[in-house]
Amino acid sequence: MKFLKMLGAGLAAFFAVSTSAYSQDATYPFIDVKSDVGSYDPVALGEDIQLDGCGTSIWAASGTSTFSWCDITDYAEFSLSWSVWNWDTWSWTTFASFSGNSVGSGLTAVVNTGVGSPFTSAGVYYIGLLAEVTSSQYSLGKDVSITLPGGLIRYPGGDSSLSYDGSTNRGFDYTALVIDDAASVPEPLGALLLLPGLIYMARRERRRRKA
Repeated sequence: MKFLKMLGAGLAAFFAVSTSAYSQDATYPFIDVKSDVGSYDPVALGEDIQLDGCGTSIWAASGTSTFSWCDITDYAEFSLSWSVWNWDTWSWTTFASFSGNSVGSGLTAVVNTGVGSPFTSAGVYYIGLLAEVTSSQYSLGKDVSITLPGGLIRYPGGDSSLSYDGSTNRGFDYTALVIDDAASVPEPLGALLLLPGLIYMARRERRRRKA
């Protein structure tokens, strides 16, 4: 009986320690990210597109506050890349990449449309945004921390596989973009634009005849 009591006490202590350790692991302040590529109205070919990745968010896995990447001031451990779906190769083609301190401007970068741009003609395109925390707390020889707004200290975990739901250090999102043909000048307006030249030519011809 005494042995059973000792065994019971030992098992109780074991499970108490295990539960405590599990609880600490579950609330350890690792961060997760979720990409948000934004939404876009149709644009005319030749116009610029204002990209908007400010919906991309970061939070601690323990359930603390969520922050927009546009509210972060230190991007040392962050990177992002914008891409477009290529129907010919059936793959995503990166057209802009940012890492470290440049990430802030990359979230709201401007991209051209038309010849020489990622969007060369009218049609439906898909824009993608890959947002990453590039370091890991488990990287050999690294002790990485990230300071979030309000002075919160968080750590990137080792969950670097790609995710579409924001459950890891990498997130990807995409949306459709419609590019219309460049608007041509309407015929009545075109005639008005020619009117000053026609008046000048008529006056010149009148003067020539008088001479």
